[in-house]
Amino acid sequence: MGDRRFLDFSGRHLVGLDIDSAGVRMIQLRRRNGQYVVTGAAASDVAPWDDDPDLHRKNTQQAVRQCLSTLGARGKLAVCGLRGTEVVVRGFEFPALPEEEIKGAVELEAEQLCPFGADERALDYQVTLNDEKRTRGYWVAATTSLIASRRQMVYEAGLKCALMDVDGLALLNCLEGQPNRASEATTISNDDSQDEARPVVLDVGEHYASIALVDRAHRPIVRDVPSGDQEIRHRMSLTAEAWIDLFSGKVDTDEVIRRALEKACAPLVEDIASTLRYYVAENCGTHISQVLLCGRLALSEDFVEILRAKLSVGVTPWNPVAEMPCEMDEQQEARLRANGPLMAVAAGLAMRTI
Repeated sequence: MGDRRFLDFSGRHLVGLDIDSAGVRMIQLRRRNGQYVVTGAAASDVAPWDDDPDLHRKNTQQAVRQCLSTLGARGKLAVCGLRGTEVVVRGFEFPALPEEEIKGAVELEAEQLCPFGADERALDYQVTLNDEKRTRGYWVAATTSLIASRRQMVYEAGLKCALMDVDGLALLNCLEGQPNRASEATTISNDDSQDEARPVVLDVGEHYASIALVDRAHRPIVRDVPSGDQEIRHRMSLTAEAWIDLFSGKVDTDEVIRRALEKACAPLVEDIASTLRYYVAENCGTHISQVLLCGRLALSEDFVEILRAKLSVGVTPWNPVAEMPCEMDEQQEARLRANGPLMAVAAGLAMRTI
């Protein structure tokens, strides 16, 4: 969060830091000849905490420290992301407004639509269009308690949070940083009359799945569905080790397991489907070109097939770092390539300020 127009981190060493309840991902990028180069990446699981929030916090900090040690980052500035019920992303459209009046209009709209009171939220906005007819853009709000908690935890782990962002926006930022992917969206004409097909990015985390796409007015649509791979695992009554084995190729999934997975995924899949239906209904002349899937479930061929069948749209496991050059040793690079679908949020965060 914060006004990015006044942030200048040129020449500084920043890392994209993605923190989930069960794992931490960290990546450092730099620009070279117009493309991103990975200069370091690390991931670490958060040790079990047995429903003890204090232990969970300590274990998460230890995972951050482990990533920082593996990365060997020269700087200690991080771009962090947030997701969940304490984060809101909304598009806005007003009749044409002078620049000095936009902030007040956004604050008034947020007062009416945001579930958090003015005294308990941080609010930021960005204008995407301001011409003689209309003023368009989007605003982001998050609870100050969530922001403060994340900043403090990162600080105690040895990093400083230079910028707070939203995971869904980071996913779109990562997509924009992939020229081949971003160009798949048809250019929208000024009168919004042109048909278009747009990709959707879906990141399934531990407790939330982030759905992110861009509407016809070039505004982000971000929805965090309160269902993730941990909930699916619990519905299947699998241990954490058995759950990881499903994606490692150590076990073959038989028909019984596939049916159990399909049943356990049903609520999440329906939430995704309803979000896409709403998007298409609200953006006439638009259709979904494909779903780019990241997160641990992107490593499951069975889950990918379930999504393809239920959503009736192409679903592609998305590894945003697959084509990025790397300045790392061979072993680190191999691990990064294999786990690339888990690094999308961290990569998008790292791109934010480079």
